Amino acid sequence: MGLRAFGRDALLHSGIAGVDATASGHLAFIIGPRGTPYATNNSFGMWFMRACRDAGIEGYAMHGLRKAASRRMAEMGLSNQLIKSITGHSSDAEVARYTREAEQERMADEAMRVLATRVDPDLSNLDESDANAC
Repeated sequence: MGLRAFGRDALLHSGIAGVDATASGHLAFIIGPRGTPYATNNSFGMWFMRACRDAGIEGYAMHGLRKAASRRMAEMGLSNQLIKSITGHSSDAEVARYTREAEQERMADEAMRVLATRVDPDLSNLDESDANAC
């Protein structure tokens, strides 16, 4: 199953595979309150933000879904190249804005694993001659 995205055919996640079966020849499967497709990406984004606000959920936007997806992919260990292939970003710097925190957490975890296996357990147990030198 595929979808035309970023100028190429892309596989669809199995959770949204039904989109591929829509009768529409374009991405008009999301419709507004009047039963017609949203005129622009921005109009859908504004509707989403208002719906969140009306539900008492402040500070969320459609763009946040892209950021969340990027971060989750980074947490799973996907490379920047793989993340870019899904999100449509063109540079590593763009992806890094979204994945920096996940990368930092993963690197800290890895550093602690390395330290746990390589640090001399007697490091903090100075003998008397070393203690007197301080």
